[in-house]
Amino acid sequence: MKAWRSYAVGTNLEQPVWVPYLETEDISQALGYAAWRLEEIEIPLSA
Repeated sequence: MKAWRSYAVGTNLEQPVWVPYLETEDISQALGYAAWRLEEIEIPLSA
């Protein structure tokens, strides 16, 4: 979890990734998806 926090506080995506099979594009896509999800409004449905 600590490694993810470092990206949140300004770590450059060009720096080496701590997981060998992840690439910069993978992290970029994950952050883009997270930002997109934050734009959505969830409306609870009553049963």
